[in-house]
Amino acid sequence: MSATSSANAAGPSGGNIADKIIGTRNAVIIGGITLAIGYSTLAFSTMTSLYIGLATVIIGSGLFIPNIVTMISQLYPQEDIRKDAGFSIFYTATNIGAFFPPIIAAFIIFRFGWHIAFLVASCAVLFAVIIFYCVTEKQSLTKKVFPILFGMLALVATVSWLVN
Repeated sequence: MSATSSANAAGPSGGNIADKIIGTRNAVIIGGITLAIGYSTLAFSTMTSLYIGLATVIIGSGLFIPNIVTMISQLYPQEDIRKDAGFSIFYTATNIGAFFPPIIAAFIIFRFGWHIAFLVASCAVLFAVIIFYCVTEKQSLTKKVFPILFGMLALVATVSWLVN
Protein backbone atom coordinates (compact mmCIF):
# COMPACT_ATOMS: atom_id res chain seq x y z
CA MET A 1 0.00 0.00 0.00
CA SER A 2 1.48 3.37 -0.99
CA ALA A 3 1.72 6.42 1.26
CA THR A 4 -0.93 8.21 -0.82
CA SER A 5 -3.44 5.40 -0.52
CA SER A 6 -2.67 5.11 3.19
CA ALA A 7 -3.34 8.83 3.64
CA ASN A 8 -6.68 8.45 1.84
CA ALA A 9 -7.53 5.37 3.90
CA ALA A 10 -6.80 7.29 7.11
CA GLY A 11 -9.65 9.74 6.38
CA PRO A 12 -12.51 7.73 7.91
CA SER A 13 -10.49 7.17 11.08
CA GLY A 14 -9.70 10.89 11.31
CA GLY A 15 -13.36 11.74 10.86
CA ASN A 16 -14.35 9.22 13.51
CA ILE A 17 -11.80 10.62 15.98
CA ALA A 18 -13.10 14.13 15.34
CA ASP A 19 -16.75 13.09 15.73
CA LYS A 20 -16.32 11.11 18.91
CA ILE A 21 -13.30 12.60 20.72
CA ILE A 22 -11.70 15.93 19.76
CA GLY A 23 -14.11 17.84 17.52
CA THR A 24 -13.73 19.01 13.95
CA ARG A 25 -11.84 22.26 14.57
CA ASN A 26 -9.34 20.60 16.91
CA ALA A 27 -8.86 17.78 14.42
CA VAL A 28 -7.97 20.29 11.69
CA ILE A 29 -5.48 22.06 13.96
CA ILE A 30 -3.91 18.84 15.29
CA GLY A 31 -3.85 17.37 11.78
CA GLY A 32 -2.09 20.44 10.39
CA ILE A 33 0.49 20.43 13.16
CA THR A 34 1.03 16.69 12.63
CA LEU A 35 1.51 17.28 8.90
CA ALA A 36 4.10 19.97 9.65
CA ILE A 37 5.95 17.64 12.02
CA GLY A 38 5.90 14.92 9.35
CA TYR A 39 7.29 17.23 6.66
CA SER A 40 10.01 18.42 9.05
CA THR A 41 10.91 14.83 9.84
CA LEU A 42 11.24 14.08 6.11
CA ALA A 43 13.93 16.77 5.91
CA PHE A 44 16.41 14.42 7.58
CA SER A 45 18.09 11.84 5.39
CA THR A 46 17.81 8.60 7.33
CA MET A 47 15.55 5.63 6.68
CA THR A 48 14.11 5.96 10.18
CA SER A 49 13.12 9.58 9.59
CA LEU A 50 11.61 8.58 6.24
CA TYR A 51 9.29 6.00 7.81
CA ILE A 52 8.42 8.16 10.82
CA GLY A 53 7.84 11.17 8.56
CA LEU A 54 5.57 9.26 6.18
CA ALA A 55 3.59 7.77 9.06
CA THR A 56 3.20 11.22 10.61
CA VAL A 57 2.07 12.73 7.30
CA ILE A 58 -0.49 9.92 6.90
CA ILE A 59 -1.88 10.55 10.39
CA GLY A 60 -1.97 14.31 9.82
CA SER A 61 -3.74 13.90 6.49
CA GLY A 62 -6.27 11.58 8.07
CA LEU A 63 -7.14 14.23 10.65
CA PHE A 64 -6.92 17.29 8.41
CA ILE A 65 -8.55 16.47 5.07
CA PRO A 66 -11.94 15.01 6.05
CA ASN A 67 -12.49 17.52 8.82
CA ILE A 68 -11.75 20.65 6.80
CA VAL A 69 -14.41 19.48 4.33
CA THR A 70 -16.80 18.87 7.23
CA MET A 71 -16.20 22.40 8.53
CA ILE A 72 -17.06 23.85 5.12
CA SER A 73 -20.24 21.79 5.10
CA GLN A 74 -21.13 23.17 8.54
CA LEU A 75 -20.83 26.79 7.42
CA TYR A 76 -24.32 26.81 5.93
CA PRO A 77 -27.68 25.29 6.85
CA GLN A 78 -28.57 22.00 5.17
CA GLU A 79 -30.70 23.37 2.31
CA ASP A 80 -28.81 26.66 1.78
CA ILE A 81 -27.96 27.25 -1.89
CA ARG A 82 -24.70 29.00 -0.88
CA LYS A 83 -23.26 25.66 0.25
CA ASP A 84 -22.51 24.66 -3.38
CA ALA A 85 -20.74 27.98 -3.94
CA GLY A 86 -18.69 27.44 -0.78
CA PHE A 87 -17.54 24.03 -1.99
CA SER A 88 -16.76 25.46 -5.43
CA ILE A 89 -14.52 28.08 -3.83
CA PHE A 90 -12.89 25.41 -1.67
CA TYR A 91 -12.17 23.09 -4.59
CA THR A 92 -10.89 25.97 -6.72
CA ALA A 93 -8.52 26.98 -3.93
CA THR A 94 -7.46 23.34 -3.51
CA ASN A 95 -6.65 23.03 -7.22
CA ILE A 96 -4.69 26.28 -7.22
CA GLY A 97 -2.91 25.03 -4.12
CA ALA A 98 -2.05 21.80 -5.91
CA PHE A 99 -0.73 23.60 -8.98
CA PHE A 100 1.84 26.04 -7.55
CA PRO A 101 3.65 24.06 -4.80
CA PRO A 102 5.32 21.58 -7.18
CA ILE A 103 6.71 24.47 -9.20
CA ILE A 104 7.95 26.27 -6.10
CA ALA A 105 9.31 23.05 -4.61
CA ALA A 106 11.19 22.23 -7.81
CA PHE A 107 12.90 25.60 -7.64
CA ILE A 108 13.75 25.15 -3.95
CA ILE A 109 15.07 21.62 -4.53
CA PHE A 110 17.21 22.77 -7.45
CA ARG A 111 18.57 25.79 -5.60
CA PHE A 112 18.83 24.59 -2.00
CA GLY A 113 18.13 20.83 -1.86
CA TRP A 114 15.17 18.67 -0.93
CA HIS A 115 15.82 19.04 2.81
CA ILE A 116 14.92 22.71 2.61
CA ALA A 117 11.90 22.00 0.41
CA PHE A 118 10.42 19.81 3.16
CA LEU A 119 11.17 22.47 5.76
CA VAL A 120 9.48 25.13 3.64
CA ALA A 121 6.46 22.83 3.22
CA SER A 122 6.38 22.37 6.98
CA CYS A 123 6.45 26.12 7.57
CA ALA A 124 3.72 26.67 4.96
CA VAL A 125 1.44 24.19 6.72
CA LEU A 126 2.17 25.76 10.10
CA PHE A 127 1.46 29.20 8.68
CA ALA A 128 -1.88 27.96 7.31
CA VAL A 129 -2.76 26.41 10.68
CA ILE A 130 -1.96 29.69 12.44
CA ILE A 131 -4.19 31.61 10.04
CA PHE A 132 -6.94 29.01 10.51
CA TYR A 133 -6.62 29.27 14.29
CA CYS A 134 -6.68 33.07 14.29
CA VAL A 135 -9.66 33.25 11.95
CA THR A 136 -11.69 30.66 13.86
CA GLU A 137 -10.82 32.34 17.18
CA LYS A 138 -11.47 35.79 15.66
CA GLN A 139 -7.98 36.92 16.67
CA SER A 140 -5.98 39.70 15.04
CA LEU A 141 -3.75 38.21 12.34
CA THR A 142 -1.11 40.94 12.46
CA LYS A 143 -0.42 40.59 16.19
CA LYS A 144 -0.13 36.81 16.06
CA VAL A 145 1.02 35.78 12.59
CA PHE A 146 3.99 38.01 11.85
CA PRO A 147 6.03 37.16 14.98
CA ILE A 148 5.30 33.47 14.43
CA LEU A 149 6.23 33.75 10.74
CA PHE A 150 9.55 35.33 11.72
CA GLY A 151 10.11 32.51 14.22
CA MET A 152 9.36 29.88 11.55
CA LEU A 153 11.84 31.49 9.15
CA ALA A 154 14.47 31.47 11.89
CA LEU A 155 13.64 27.80 12.55
CA VAL A 156 14.06 26.92 8.84
CA ALA A 157 17.38 28.74 8.74
CA THR A 158 18.61 26.95 11.87
CA VAL A 159 17.47 23.48 10.84
CA SER A 160 18.82 23.93 7.30
CA TRP A 161 22.17 24.86 8.79
CA LEU A 162 22.04 21.72 10.95
CA VAL A 163 20.95 19.46 8.08
CA ASN A 164 23.64 20.69 5.69
